[in-house]
Amino acid sequence: MSKSSQLTTSLKKEEMLKALQANYGAVRKASIIAQITTQTHYHWYKYDETYRDKVDTIKYETYEEYKELVIAAVLKKVEEGNAAVINRSFHILFAKWAEQMERANPYRPRLVPKIKYVDKPGDGKL
Repeated sequence: MSKSSQLTTSLKKEEMLKALQANYGAVRKASIIAQITTQTHYHWYKYDETYRDKVDTIKYETYEEYKELVIAAVLKKVEEGNAAVINRSFHILFAKWAEQMERANPYRPRLVPKIKYVDKPGDGKL
């Protein structure tokens, strides 16, 4: 590989990493911005350990950032009393918790979520 093609590849990798950062780790969108194919990204990811470490770091950081944005949006809807968001959030959180408990102790009986759904704020009060 010539020095100019190594330099071009290095620049393209940096461009791709910046695009991944800007697009919350979305490979397809980032590859369009960096003007490479997704196959090229995955080839680099498979064979270049430094590139793979940088991509993994970006994915972790952007996941945490995105997760915080989603949680903030859900909490805002909960504060507004949006019943659909409240119901769905509780269902997802409880189901995930029950699944984790079952994995931790597979010999316990299956946990079945029993949730009282609400139509408007204050319906769920005991």
